[in-house]
Order: sequence, then C-alpha cells, then structure tokens
Amino acid sequence: MVVCSSWSFGGKPVPYMPADLSRDLAKEVSVGGLQVVYQFFQEELAKKELVSKAAIKVERIQGPILLASGDDDAIWPANAMGDAVCFRLKEKGFKYKYEHLKYPGAGHTLSETLMIGGTIDGNRKARVDLTERMLAFLKACGSR
Repeated sequence: MVVCSSWSFGGKPVPYMPADLSRDLAKEVSVGGLQVVYQFFQEELAKKELVSKAAIKVERIQGPILLASGDDDAIWPANAMGDAVCFRLKEKGFKYKYEHLKYPGAGHTLSETLMIGGTIDGNRKARVDLTERMLAFLKACGSR
C-alpha cells in the first residue's frame, strides 16, 4: 500500500490515492501487456471517495487550460480523466477558458515516434493538430 504522496508543493505533500501496490504489476505486464496497467488505473479510479479526496484543485489555476488526450491511451483512461477535469472546472465556476481535445486513434503520447496505444496515423494526426491548436489557444488567450 502506498502510504505517502509522491509529490509535494511548498514543502507539503500533495493529496494522493493510497494505491494497493502489493501486486507485482511488472510481472503481470510481462504476461498481460499494458492492458494490466490500464485495468489497474480503472480499478483505482472506481474508488470515488478516495479519488475525491485526492483530486487536484484545478479550479485554483489562474489562467486558461488546454487538455489533450487520445481515445486509445494504453496506460489510463485519459479521455475520462480529462472530462473529469472539465466537469470540475465547470462545477466550480472556473472563470478562464478551458478546452479538452480528444483524438481518435491516438494513444498516450499523441506521437507516432513513441507510441503507447493508438495507430501511427492517429498519433501523427493528433500531434499535428495539437501543435496547431496549442498555438491558436495561446494566441487567443493573449500569450506571446
């Protein structure tokens, strides 16, 4: 069982999910592939009370937010996690612009050079589109 946060901010631990790591995930992945990791994250994210306690307070961000995810992420359910961020922002009345881009056929990295899910074509299209959309998002938000 993980009993401490892996991250800190201002010298204080960031809230975290106490994940049960008694399983030998490395061994399971060697047999079952990355689907084992994806399933692990789905099981952990189903623990709604713990997820709620560990949720990042994204509504405290003081600026626009652009999220991107592939619908064939082999590591975790990225689309659902991005949607959860947007739901929280809406629920909390976030005053800045936010957007979640979802890419069909793209994996965890949104890149065709280091693929973790998705197809070569899906990842390439995501990478190219995301680059253009990031630049447009930054320009629209007044960044230089």
